[in-house]
Amino acid sequence: MEKELNYKAEKVAHYLVGGLTIQKTADLVGITTMTVYRYMKIPAFQTLVRELRRITLEHSINELQRLNSKAISTIEALLDSPNPAARCRAANIVLSKNHEFLDYYDYDTRLKIIESKFNENK
Repeated sequence: MEKELNYKAEKVAHYLVGGLTIQKTADLVGITTMTVYRYMKIPAFQTLVRELRRITLEHSINELQRLNSKAISTIEALLDSPNPAARCRAANIVLSKNHEFLDYYDYDTRLKIIESKFNENK
């Protein structure tokens, strides 16, 4: 049976995922660093940390997606800037991102073909 976590262990997980050091986390929770290391060996603690990291990553992705349209509008405005250096940089960004997206699409297409062939041979 998996060991249940106490309140302090849960706080430790949140602090560590939030970027605090082991020492700072231990100080804030009122435990020793050795206790933090013991928590880190508990499978339930490791599961909680992974879940908290996943939630944090999803939040970051959502924030980046929200900012995409603003960033694209900014780059689009810079393409019409009176400053030649700004226009050049904006054009470079558009062209390089297009190249990256095309590469991604190509890799994704090739991966789907490989997976399809692999699944046919099962």
